[in-house]
Amino acid sequence: MFKFSKILSLFVLASMLLAACGGGATTEAPATEMPATEAPTMAATEAPTEAATQAPTEAPAATSAPGAALRDPKEVALEAAGGQQLGGTINILGVWSGGEEESWNAVVQPFEEATGIDVQLEATRDLNAVLTTRVEGGNPPDIAAAPSAGQAATWAAEGKLIDLTDVVDMDQMKQDYAQSWIDLGTTPDGKLYQIFAWSALKGPIWYNPKTYDGPNPPKTWDELQAWAKTKADAGTTPWCIGLESGAASGWPGTDWIEDIVLRQSGPDVYDQWYQGKIAWTSPEIKSAFELFGSVAADP
Repeated sequence: MFKFSKILSLFVLASMLLAACGGGATTEAPATEMPATEAPTMAATEAPTEAATQAPTEAPAATSAPGAALRDPKEVALEAAGGQQLGGTINILGVWSGGEEESWNAVVQPFEEATGIDVQLEATRDLNAVLTTRVEGGNPPDIAAAPSAGQAATWAAEGKLIDLTDVVDMDQMKQDYAQSWIDLGTTPDGKLYQIFAWSALKGPIWYNPKTYDGPNPPKTWDELQAWAKTKADAGTTPWCIGLESGAASGWPGTDWIEDIVLRQSGPDVYDQWYQGKIAWTSPEIKSAFELFGSVAADP
């Protein structure tokens, strides 16, 4: 029987190669001094119900060089599959729907056509609840865009995820990723469970340059807040915050808290927080909520 670990490593490898070959679109975010705090991660859970019956040759290591010509995505995927139509099905749980799902399908289509593997995306905006329910219920997807690195690490420690160390070319991983990204997806015993496919910058404060008349950029948070108070006292609402997102409503608020923790207390405190070593009732986390409340809860 064709082992799922091979399908998984092939899919992860081909996904990265397809991205390098121009399989997906990218966007640029404006420069900001606020740090990015989250990166979606693809984590493997359990073996699929369908699998190919023929094992491929070992997938070659991905190679790339600055300025190298982009290759055809189908060619890369077929090469990763050892030149074989493998067949089988991979179920992925993620948040993408609508236009995002169309873009996702466009990215994986060359992989599907080259390998014969059917990649089925299940979309939900309430990813955390759905994924947690399915993992705890013994019915997880094959791969998931885990809502947080910390949650996936907990499942890995409980033996609910597949170790990728033996199925992914770790030498190639070290060439393609900074060690910090590999460390973030690796458990203390040295096993890799998460691979980060992209990162999202969620810290900027957006403003309309035609209407904003405050300090640009403000040298301190207090300077920005002083300007905001002046505008509020004059009858103009200085802040606009959107937290509604269907079943996942509220997640933009977590981005505020995370960024504030990073800015106020630094990355070491942030790391200890998401690792569960610092309580939510600690002075550092309480201070972050209070600062957010000074904006969001001020009438």
